[in-house]
Amino acid sequence: MFPEKSTKDGILRVKCAGNAEQNNGRQLWKVLIFFKNIDITNEVDSWNYVNYRVDRWVLESNSGDFAYLPIEGQSKLINLRTQEIISITTKGLSTISFVGNFYTKNSLVEIYSDEVIITNLQNFEKRIFPAKEGGMIAWVKIDKRGDISLIYYDDYSHLSLLKKLRKIYELFRWNSRYGK
Repeated sequence: MFPEKSTKDGILRVKCAGNAEQNNGRQLWKVLIFFKNIDITNEVDSWNYVNYRVDRWVLESNSGDFAYLPIEGQSKLINLRTQEIISITTKGLSTISFVGNFYTKNSLVEIYSDEVIITNLQNFEKRIFPAKEGGMIAWVKIDKRGDISLIYYDDYSHLSLLKKLRKIYELFRWNSRYGK
């Protein structure tokens, strides 16, 4: 089982209630979600299963304003200031392809083996970067200049750097619209 995840201030907690195999080996974690110690699981989603690979799941944004829930099929963001629940990514059977996520100053980066989805946390605009044909994304790196690199598994399951995409500030025009 994965350990309980919570925000730094403990306002939001995600507690593992067990695991389940829905069908054909599709493993999921059943979770309960608490906001200020009140169970809000059903308000977040009646399908309270998160993707099975949670070792690279980052719950809380750097600013502490958002919490990300990799709910299978429909990931969610919770605005921790307003309690607004925002459905951000619809991806059927996401447990098969979910790799992890992380935050930058103004965005959420969701990494799946077949695509990377970057969501601006101010206006929720999304940019989707599909994997190269036949490639499986292992992770994403962002350098100091803001260049995004997709890291792929190669034929021998080692990581290799294969594709440069674009500068993050070009994706959302951070320099002019949101500040760097």
